[in-house]
Amino acid sequence: MFYIVLENQIHLLIILIFSAYIYLSSLTIRLEPFMKNLGTSFFTPLVLGIMSFLSLNTSISESYLFYAELILIAAVLISAAFKNTKEINTLVYFLLYAFPLATVMLNINFDILHNHIILKVSLFSLLGIILLVIIISIATKRHSLIVLYSGIFSICASLVIPRINSSNIAGIASLLLKASGYTFCVYFFYKSSVHRLESEYAKVSGELNRINENIQREINLRTAHIDQLSVRPQDVRKTDMLTGTYTNKAILDFIEMYIEKNPNSEFSVLLVDIDNFNVISSKLGKNAGNKCIRDLADMLKSIARNDDKIGRFDDNRFLLVMPGTGTSDAYAVVEQLKAKVETTSTPHFKISAGVASYPSDAGNVKDIITTAKKSLYASKK
Repeated sequence: MFYIVLENQIHLLIILIFSAYIYLSSLTIRLEPFMKNLGTSFFTPLVLGIMSFLSLNTSISESYLFYAELILIAAVLISAAFKNTKEINTLVYFLLYAFPLATVMLNINFDILHNHIILKVSLFSLLGIILLVIIISIATKRHSLIVLYSGIFSICASLVIPRINSSNIAGIASLLLKASGYTFCVYFFYKSSVHRLESEYAKVSGELNRINENIQREINLRTAHIDQLSVRPQDVRKTDMLTGTYTNKAILDFIEMYIEKNPNSEFSVLLVDIDNFNVISSKLGKNAGNKCIRDLADMLKSIARNDDKIGRFDDNRFLLVMPGTGTSDAYAVVEQLKAKVETTSTPHFKISAGVASYPSDAGNVKDIITTAKKSLYASKK
């Protein structure tokens, strides 16, 4: 590398840096055949650039740099021309590897043809072809490859300028065109591969986020529905499906557990019954009977405190357990409930209620329920 002039050293660095980026990126990303071939096209300038770096002969080193880009231009044009032909894409892919590897193994010397008149004609021909392709692409509004063609045109122009004018200004202009040409190629490769994958990833991530939000929204709605029924998720099996109150077993278990944990405490139990429920059901139908049951459950919930528990004792009877409530306060709750029931309609119904208090009336669950039933029957009479 240090045997060639500064201009060619910069030339070599541009080739190695940009070619390495595009080629190595094409190896790490899953690409369509054309983009794979485009990335592999930069394998040749990468290999010939390394050979130029290792060569101790200035003339041979410079010829490697020249042919590295000449072959790159031809390879990109061929890949673009047959981008939609699967069989030719495969052949091009094979040749893009075969040529530089053969050059290394056979140690081919390009210096013989470096200054041949045929090369000048070939360069001008390529420059004209690329310019024509760009004009046709603009005219036919096929803009997808214009950036790539512009990059190849700049690289080709950077090879033509030194053969027309050998001044320092021409050398600087050549390097600027070369750098801009490779920049165009890198930009095209990035937009068509890495950027596209990033966009697809962002789109998929957005869809997943929306799905997660919908799932979370549904969970929140269902949780709120359970909360409205005053039932914790783990207590769903203990809940009466018609009214959202505890089942018979669950409410009796609660009373028993409460006595065990608070044997010295006081609480009262209301046993509430819908009067003439069978008459209502037989005359107005099952749906009307169910509505009476739901209405009574809702009224019990409206007067219940946070610590009170409501359970469906049987078909049309409910238990309201009120911790810390004595007998007189329990009867006041009965009167409050009866006043609410008087406002019912479609159908209208009335209730009877029995009260039993712990420990004044009974000392266990069985006796409490028995006492509440006796009080209920007395209320009905």
